[in-house]
Amino acid sequence: MTRSHDEYIAGELASRLVAAFGARRVVWFGSRVRGDARPDADWDMLVVAETDEPQAQRMYRAQCATSDVRVAKDIAVFTPAEHAMLLTWKSSVVFEAERTGRVLHEAA
Repeated sequence: MTRSHDEYIAGELASRLVAAFGARRVVWFGSRVRGDARPDADWDMLVVAETDEPQAQRMYRAQCATSDVRVAKDIAVFTPAEHAMLLTWKSSVVFEAERTGRVLHEAA
C-alpha cells in the first residue's frame, strides 16, 4: 500500500470516530504513521472523548463505528481526564501516541 492510501484509511477511521464519539482529539500513531509498517500491520488510533462508558463498551462502539473500513485496527478511547493522567506515564499508549503520532482531529 502506498503512503497516500494509508493516509486515506487513517482519515476515514478518524472521521467515523469523531462522528461516533464527538471526539475532542484523534491521533494516528504506530508503524503506519511512522512509515515502517509491514503489509499486515494494523492502524493504531487514539481517541479522546467525553464518555462515562466502561472501557469495554468504548472499544465495542469504536469497532462498530469503523466496521465498514475493512482493515485491522487498534483503537483506544480515553476520557480527557484519563488522557491527561496517562500522558504523564512514559509506558502508556497515550504517551507513545502523543509523542510519535499525528493529530488527525482536534476540536476547537
